[in-house]
Amino acid sequence: MGFYAISLNYKSAPLSVREKLTLSLEKQESLLENLRENGLTQAAYLTTCNRSELYGVGDFHDALDILAQEADIPRSMLLAYVFTYEDQRAIRHLLRVTAGMESMVFGEDEILRQSKEAYNFAKEHGMAGHELNMIFQAAFQSAKRIKTETRLSKSSVSVATLAAAGVRKFLRENISSESKGSVLIIGAGGDTGNKVLKDLLSYGDSQIIATEHRRHISNHGVQVIPYEDRYHYINQADVVVSATKSPHYTLSYAMMAPEEYEKKPRLFVDLAVPSDIDSAVQSMEDTNYLTIDAFEAIAAENQQIKLEDRQLAEEILEECLDETCKAVDFQSFLPRLEGSSILADQSLRRFIFHYKDASNKDELRSFLEVLSRMEGER
Repeated sequence: MGFYAISLNYKSAPLSVREKLTLSLEKQESLLENLRENGLTQAAYLTTCNRSELYGVGDFHDALDILAQEADIPRSMLLAYVFTYEDQRAIRHLLRVTAGMESMVFGEDEILRQSKEAYNFAKEHGMAGHELNMIFQAAFQSAKRIKTETRLSKSSVSVATLAAAGVRKFLRENISSESKGSVLIIGAGGDTGNKVLKDLLSYGDSQIIATEHRRHISNHGVQVIPYEDRYHYINQADVVVSATKSPHYTLSYAMMAPEEYEKKPRLFVDLAVPSDIDSAVQSMEDTNYLTIDAFEAIAAENQQIKLEDRQLAEEILEECLDETCKAVDFQSFLPRLEGSSILADQSLRRFIFHYKDASNKDELRSFLEVLSRMEGER
């Protein structure tokens, strides 16, 4: 079948490289169209803050060339940072990614939704054929089973939640207990920014200012300001969080006037890829600056419960992988026997289907090879 996975993630590549593979929806459409024009008619592109992955059916070498072209990155540079997987290893990788087992926060839930969006985007653009559909549906079912039968999702901690906890910690350490710290959130209408907003609201110990751009924000207790006025509120903010999908800085150091700001400890948190906040803000006195990568260390502190159930999750995943590989092999093999005398025998036909259910993937593969040779000898 030739199922492949091309993966660039936080483990293999720095933020500067990951930014190049964070393709806009228009670029993703162009990528899928380019793949189709080159004979690669099944593909899905998954992109998040921490990873960009291309899954498809066909020759991954051709897919690599097209991906490098669309991302405007030299193929040699892409090869230096990506992992490539084929067939069973590619299926296992997709199952692991979709279940959150390759995420910065082990077992996090958000990746399942993002994987479904990537698949649906491929489907909408006519790039989800039978094989891709079968494998992605198996990944979704595997992820749901792992989240139901283990404690991974019950103790799930997203990057947004970690960021909110980090903001609260900063405020507790730098603001007197008699007053509330002020947090400016840029991009509170997006998924990540909205989760930070809701987590901070649940704490109830900070004043929140949120920019409103395209999506209306109606949370009680939040001061909503126009996006265009964001620079005017930095002075009163103790923390500034930005989490948008903007291709440009939401806060540019050149547009700021640091000499006008009150001198006090101030934290900038950038949860976007590409970066939202100009890293030059670090030059401001008493300023702390964190990017999304900084939360990898924080995430490690929240893994204990997940790790206790990790072995169980791995066992479930391998069971699902076995069933998926069996289904893929069987579906690929059936056309070779359609119309043959082997399947014409109803008793033998029933036996073949029963054997598929009772065997593991290696046993089934050997059995199908024997059947194929038998048919060839007739």
